Amino acid sequence: MINDAQDAALSNRMKQKQDTKVPFLINIKDGRLVPNVAGTRELADYRPYQGPAKAPLEARLQYLRSEGRLGSAYRPLVDSSVEQSSAPPAPPFDIATATKDELISFAAMEYGKMLDTTAHLATLKKQVREFARQAGALAGDHNDLS
Repeated sequence: MINDAQDAALSNRMKQKQDTKVPFLINIKDGRLVPNVAGTRELADYRPYQGPAKAPLEARLQYLRSEGRLGSAYRPLVDSSVEQSSAPPAPPFDIATATKDELISFAAMEYGKMLDTTAHLATLKKQVREFARQAGALAGDHNDLS
């Protein structure tokens, strides 16, 4: 049986135990990291920190500015304009080579149209081509010259 003194000691030890899932809290004013314990967790200036503990101050401040959307993966600060210019543009959607599932999801995302999942592949391609023609997005479409 546990007496009151042992219960109090155990309770105090649990209050000082660092959280194992989210071990650090970040100060929202200066970006410093502190252990995630019960007493600190309740303070208004601290938020759970999911980034790496050894991240430089600039990365921690970026984490705060992004409201923690960086997750646990550390990404060094880079110029986003350089990142965008080096990435090749996404190829246009090719109706001729698309699968049935790709056609169905493309029609839903691009045109807001639901296609029949039991229809033949050729029928789906014809329907998506018609949606693209109506939207003026079909490459090489010269039918609507007015």
